[in-house]
Amino acid sequence: MHTPNLRTITSKNGFETNYITDGKQVIFGGGKTGCSVIKKNGKEYVLAKNWMIDGIDLPSLRILGRDLLIDKNALYYGENVIPLNKLNGLKLIIKEL
Repeated sequence: MHTPNLRTITSKNGFETNYITDGKQVIFGGGKTGCSVIKKNGKEYVLAKNWMIDGIDLPSLRILGRDLLIDKNALYYGENVIPLNKLNGLKLIIKEL
């Protein structure tokens, strides 16, 4: 991730989520109490790979709650990804925050 560009994902109305992004990748940060750190070339790096969520379509992303997002492909609850095509025709009524 490009750390100078990190920002909290917020709705148009200013509602903040527990997700952060650099504009390309997304990390879920809610409920984290510790982290793993490695040292490389005299520098310390936080390992956040387990918190990263791949494949989010940022242009279609909508905020449904602090820990709940949806895009054109999936529903994201914390670190869990639920593909919309796996909902077997379930219709969703979405209210963005």
